[in-house]
Amino acid sequence: RFFAAFPRSALMDFTGWQLSPVCITETFDSEAFSVRFNPDNHFLAAAGGHGTVSVFNVSTGKEAYRLNRPGSHTVKQVCWRPETVTSSLRTRGVLVGVSTDGKVRQWHVTSGKCLEEFGAGSEHEQLFCVDYNHDGGLAATGGLKAIFVIDEETKKQTVRLEGGNYETTAGHSNRVQAVRFLPADAPWALISGGWDNSVQYWDLRAGHAVKAILGPHICGDSLDVSGDGRHLLTGSYRDQNPLELWDLAQEQRIKVIPWRSSGPQEPA
Repeated sequence: RFFAAFPRSALMDFTGWQLSPVCITETFDSEAFSVRFNPDNHFLAAAGGHGTVSVFNVSTGKEAYRLNRPGSHTVKQVCWRPETVTSSLRTRGVLVGVSTDGKVRQWHVTSGKCLEEFGAGSEHEQLFCVDYNHDGGLAATGGLKAIFVIDEETKKQTVRLEGGNYETTAGHSNRVQAVRFLPADAPWALISGGWDNSVQYWDLRAGHAVKAILGPHICGDSLDVSGDGRHLLTGSYRDQNPLELWDLAQEQRIKVIPWRSSGPQEPA
């Protein structure tokens, strides 16, 4: 994640930053909706419109594995299931994806096997994003206006988050395109962003959003939280101020991060 190298005691100064690719893969034969490095940064998973998922070797840039083939529905987002030092071989190297058919799928990458498939399984309940909490016990997926929290062991929905308190926020009014759990010291909270130009802050205990940041236009996997849970990074689908850093508690923008200052020829 973007914040992995951030010092927790201070904000970084982005003045003079220039983008430079650290990994260039061979051609991905579709529009890419989501890319994620695995925990040790040896592999990069990419999901796109063709419904299959490619996993690239970072050191060579070559496709090492291809999952979910044939894929009849678009895979909107992928993430790697969290691992611990005690995780068995069967539970390591598991990639999770959500699709427009309303399904969550878990693949064992090196064997290519689909280990689990669950969810509503309806095009009326399309899923657009997915994330895990710190210990991998809960997963959250985002759909149209709502977020579904799933128990990893039972694969059953435990909470449906929708709407707001109608004092500080009404919740999402359109597709939820990104979702993130907050760090371990706030296990009851998560954030999300979507097409409705808002980032929502959810309380699992309340079952709805409790506050919001207005402005970011989130159209994909472009939302992240710092390791201490204090700062939020948003990426908006627009020309002006696409990358912004926010104080999550104060709900205020801290700064705009330089992005593609030389135009669209820079890496996106």
